[in-house]
Amino acid sequence: MKQHKLFQQIMTALLLSSLLVGCNTFLPQGTSTLTPYVSSETSKPTFTPTVSSTPIPTATRSPRPTWTATPLPEWVMGFAEPILASIADRAPDFQEDFSEEGPIWFFEEVACPNNGCSLSDGALSMVAYPVDNKDGWASQPFPCCSGFKTFVMRVDVNTEKLSGENAANIAYSDVRRDGGRSTVVFEYNFELKSGRRWYSLIGPSGMYGVDTGQLSGSVPPQITFTLISMGSRFAVYLNDIPVTFGEYSGGQHQPEFSLRAWADGGGGPALVEYDNLMIWNLDNIPNLP
Repeated sequence: MKQHKLFQQIMTALLLSSLLVGCNTFLPQGTSTLTPYVSSETSKPTFTPTVSSTPIPTATRSPRPTWTATPLPEWVMGFAEPILASIADRAPDFQEDFSEEGPIWFFEEVACPNNGCSLSDGALSMVAYPVDNKDGWASQPFPCCSGFKTFVMRVDVNTEKLSGENAANIAYSDVRRDGGRSTVVFEYNFELKSGRRWYSLIGPSGMYGVDTGQLSGSVPPQITFTLISMGSRFAVYLNDIPVTFGEYSGGQHQPEFSLRAWADGGGGPALVEYDNLMIWNLDNIPNLP
């Protein structure tokens, strides 16, 4: 009985073995039965940069502006400069350095009230006081040069002690004298005020011609004033800087020169110093323009 069961087991094992061998005979050798995965997603295109052959424009620099000096007015080179060149190496016909009282000028109590004019440290010191809130003045005339109908006048002016509307005033008058009577027929005034301001005033009474300006704040308060007068034309320089030019009716009669201090009625006293007054008679210089 045991032998019979053992025989059946052997036969069953042989049958299974033959079936397996037969199945492997019908399968393709080396071929995978898995289906490959194919993605349904569309691939993104690759960006390829385009290189242009057009040159990139370069920035154009604006040219740096060229500094050009402001041309001088015609009157500087055509009128004033030739005259100044003619006196450059020439001694003045009148000169006063205020080291002591000169024989041809004097202090006037009427012109310099309250002893408003004096010589101090080699300069002419002047002080003017407002009176009852009205303008006050002190003046020193120089009756030196009655025959100077054409001239250059130069003087140093110290404006350091001026304030407000107070002024140093340089005056040239054309005076007609009939016997013992004198009449001012024309007057030119130039005023220097605090802050390097200046005023050019023309007129016998009540100024009818006015020009104004201001020097740079870097200019020191000690200013050299120069007035050039020839015929109907005049020019003014301050510290060798041409500032104004014009025409007036001077030079017809006898000139008179005055240095003044002018006090504004609404302010305090005006303090001015003058030094190195020089006047050239241009009639003594030939071949001027």
